[in-house]
Amino acid sequence: MPTKPARWNLVSLVIIITCGLFYLVIWNNAPLVTNDTGSYVEFARDLQDGKIDALQGRTPGYPLLLVIANSIEPTQRLFIIQLVLYLLSVFLLTVFLNDAGLPYPYTLLFLTFCLIPPSVGNTAYMLTETLCIFFIATGSFALFWGLKNNNRFTLAVSGIAFACSALVRPTYQLLFVMLTALLFLAFWVFRDARKKLAVAALSIFLASVIILGGYSLYNRQHFGYFGTTPMLGMNLSNRTVRVIERLPDQYKDVRELLIASRDQELVKRNSSHTGLTYLWGSTLTDLERITGLSGKDLSNYMLTLNLTLIREAPLEYVVEVSRAMATYWMPASTEVSNFDSSMLQFLWMLVHFVTVFAFFVILFITFGIAFILWRFPFEARDSLYRLIKPYRGWLLPFLISVSIIFYTMLISTMMDVGNPRFRTSTDLLMFLVIVVGAYVLNQLSSSPKSSE
Repeated sequence: MPTKPARWNLVSLVIIITCGLFYLVIWNNAPLVTNDTGSYVEFARDLQDGKIDALQGRTPGYPLLLVIANSIEPTQRLFIIQLVLYLLSVFLLTVFLNDAGLPYPYTLLFLTFCLIPPSVGNTAYMLTETLCIFFIATGSFALFWGLKNNNRFTLAVSGIAFACSALVRPTYQLLFVMLTALLFLAFWVFRDARKKLAVAALSIFLASVIILGGYSLYNRQHFGYFGTTPMLGMNLSNRTVRVIERLPDQYKDVRELLIASRDQELVKRNSSHTGLTYLWGSTLTDLERITGLSGKDLSNYMLTLNLTLIREAPLEYVVEVSRAMATYWMPASTEVSNFDSSMLQFLWMLVHFVTVFAFFVILFITFGIAFILWRFPFEARDSLYRLIKPYRGWLLPFLISVSIIFYTMLISTMMDVGNPRFRTSTDLLMFLVIVVGAYVLNQLSSSPKSSE
């Protein structure tokens, strides 16, 4: 007779596989190609001979998947692989929730969030989102499982998975620093778990240093650039687009070129009319001509320009980041998930905003409780502490998930365009925070002691 978690895992697996077969049938033209796909395909072609022949603007994670899947051209095989990776990510987090004792109605709610079309839609595109979701979810599951069950193997897996996520999306290059710091800070709260916290922190730190450092050294040895991608200077242009006029006269020729390109992008038909993509296309060719630079040297030059603009207009930079943060939390539903229906798009929009609202309400209540425990006199907080003590095991997964979510938001909006696509890699963690938070808060509100 299977144990209760095993039985719920089996039920969850059946639901996940059924949904997977459904999407495999209805999205029979996937994967779809977008404007960003070309640069990943170009890198994949470079990798076909087993080595990197030129410094690439993209990181190698997704191009490697294209090569392994033999899908440099769009194939249904790639869609199947991406769909399986996503569904496996959902299943891993479901296994953790069941093993940790979350009642199954909450797990069903988690599965509902994860398996509706807007959540699965990324698998139908030839882009990095699905692979990044897989590594973030796998790293999180392995870290949660390792800390709960004192399993050093899964703690090591978590370090490798988080490091691999940075080879898919450069956003996560510094994730290991944040997680290592968080786990060491947890020493003061979880004093009885210091040993496994130290093992987890060391695993994450060493895996990232070895994997990301190794790739950076490869680039340094072969192309004279230490890092995983030289694109920071270019990407930072998204945050200075409104203040190009502030460039000093020493950059006069470049300044006039960038202003003209931005202004043209603002009125271009079928564009976003934000000017955020003004730097790409013919503008790069003109920049190379004016500056005499290309590749990493041009990106470093643009980094100098953008840092100059941020120093000249720091408040405007903060405003740009704030705008990007608002956009970051907008719906990321795709054409395939809308099924060409404006009504469905409206429905998914409502579901999204309700979900985001629930996430922030739960954070507000949770950190309000934490503030009470920290600032109020012992007598006032003692009964509250005894009330929440049985749910202390959920605290680390909750805090780690929230930290990864906000780390992703900050890096994406401060150093890149920060559109909702960047958020989707952490949506599964947001769903986990919602169901865990809802469960714990519901238990606290219905506890007999809470009414005394």
